[in-house]
Amino acid sequence: VDYSDSVTSKPATERRQLKLGCIGDDVKELHKELRKHQYGVYESNNKFDATTQACVMHFQTVNHLKKVDGIVGKETYKALGMM
Repeated sequence: VDYSDSVTSKPATERRQLKLGCIGDDVKELHKELRKHQYGVYESNNKFDATTQACVMHFQTVNHLKKVDGIVGKETYKALGMM
């Protein structure tokens, strides 16, 4: 479990990979972007939980990303418009 926080003003190339168990402001920002794209995270608790993972996997599937793994890396950040 990764408990470190990320500053949301970091360039996307420096963003950490987000996955199940991550906690922080960057997860809150991810929730905001998922909501904006209508992918079901209705309230942010700053935790990347199983619901967040499922929403990310759905986003990855619908957007035909190479990896559908529920992990937010460079490709998913880019598809969400976070890069």
